[in-house]
Amino acid sequence: MDMRAGNRTFAPKKTSEQMKITRIPHTFTIISVVILCCAALSWVIPAGMYDRETRVVNGTERVVIVDHSFHAVEPSPQSWQVFGALLEGFEQQAGIIAFLLIIGGAFQIMNHTRAIDVGILSFLRGGATGRAPRLLPPPGRGPPGDSRRHPLV
Repeated sequence: MDMRAGNRTFAPKKTSEQMKITRIPHTFTIISVVILCCAALSWVIPAGMYDRETRVVNGTERVVIVDHSFHAVEPSPQSWQVFGALLEGFEQQAGIIAFLLIIGGAFQIMNHTRAIDVGILSFLRGGATGRAPRLLPPPGRGPPGDSRRHPLV
């Protein structure tokens, strides 16, 4: 049942039962639950491993798993080690983490200053020298009768 007032359309108010929305948990919550479930399963699932051997595959040495070589090993159920593993991972991969933070910051600066947008628009217009083909009309000139201008001009 819509009520019309001029050009506006108003929908009826929703009841409290209709407004209940199932919210998806945060990404870190999902990852934490998966990690804790895997740690709990390390107490239940028997430990084992496959034997490995080095073979030459297409001229490159590779370590491959030997068929039908699965055997039980000493179990090492996880408990508090799960929380220390996160810090150890950060310590071992600090270079990659710092690199990603620097690259992310650089892209944020370029997005904030709109440098990429201006560069692409300049390329499409023919650059500063005018040697490249013009893929867009010059500033202020659009289709006949169109007085709008591009926001980057």
